[in-house]
Amino acid sequence: MCNPLCPFFRCSRGALVIRRMNVKGKMQLVPFCTWVGDVCIGPKCQYAYCARRALLPDGRCLFAARAREKQGVEDFEKEIEKELEEERKAAMIARKKLGRGLEEELL
Repeated sequence: MCNPLCPFFRCSRGALVIRRMNVKGKMQLVPFCTWVGDVCIGPKCQYAYCARRALLPDGRCLFAARAREKQGVEDFEKEIEKELEEERKAAMIARKKLGRGLEEELL
């Protein structure tokens, strides 16, 4: 989900201000809409846009979606490499038990 605290998040009305507010006893940065006079609703607002054009119509950030997708692909590749390595180890153990060396297999 797109976050109004992102440096690329913009308000076309120019009403977005980041304020420090006391929230549940802690000082936190809060996006504040000076036009409405309340906390910014983020990507749900009709005036919200992304300076990098990464705000999708459903409110998700394209950069975050791509990062998650890339991470998923990398995890899948790591899993495949791990399985291949396990198969190599199992084959090596089987060769040792049968008494065959690598040289005999290549001939």
